[in-house]
Amino acid sequence: IMAKSDIVTVRDNASKQYLKSLNINKEIIVLPDPTLGGETELTDLNFLHSKDKSILNNSDHLKIALGLRSLGFLQDKGKKVYGDIINFINNNPNYSYVFVPQSTYFEDNDIELAKEISKSIDNKIQVKIIESRYTPKELIHIYSSCDITIAIRLHSAVFSQIAGTPAIAINYLPKVKAYMKDFGTLNQTININELSAQELTAKVSELKNNEFINSLLINKKAEKKVEVEKYSKLALSLLVKEID
Repeated sequence: IMAKSDIVTVRDNASKQYLKSLNINKEIIVLPDPTLGGETELTDLNFLHSKDKSILNNSDHLKIALGLRSLGFLQDKGKKVYGDIINFINNNPNYSYVFVPQSTYFEDNDIELAKEISKSIDNKIQVKIIESRYTPKELIHIYSSCDITIAIRLHSAVFSQIAGTPAIAINYLPKVKAYMKDFGTLNQTININELSAQELTAKVSELKNNEFINSLLINKKAEKKVEVEKYSKLALSLLVKEID
């Protein structure tokens, strides 16, 4: 398909090199994740269902968003990841936690995963689950109401950074590390084999009230948004070519 395409884009240099190794001998353009061109015009949480609104409003603690996904395909390694996250939460009862579902399909439902994980969390800890389905722009706004995100899903990290909320990304596939490196936040990535409750605690401590990180997110988001515009310019160039 790529060999027959007029334009080929990838999200990171590692993907470009991989395609070159497959003998895709044409120009391969590296552009940021297109989602980084997104914005949310929302200014309040009135779009939330009443139950979810109370979840985000009622907390005086540092609020950590959890953007998790099923890792069943990793078998025991996946179970260890969940166990490390549960231990981190149980060891840090001074924070509040919000499970933010990205995927809510029957075959891949983050809400069901959140319910299962929450069974192993101390019931004295403030842990809530967003149980409704929201649009990408609404999800970005939900992340903006949190202080830090722990993300397994790549786009939990992406949406969080668009919202200006620092994300700790768990690198379970090469795309996660590649994205975080390209965004300039590789030091906020934890490789899946190095994950532990202690490592999560250390990363959260680094990101709390970190003005440098907050400034970095603002500047990087603006930079990437300009680059994302090149997607539409590339598509338009093909249409103009056809007309000519």
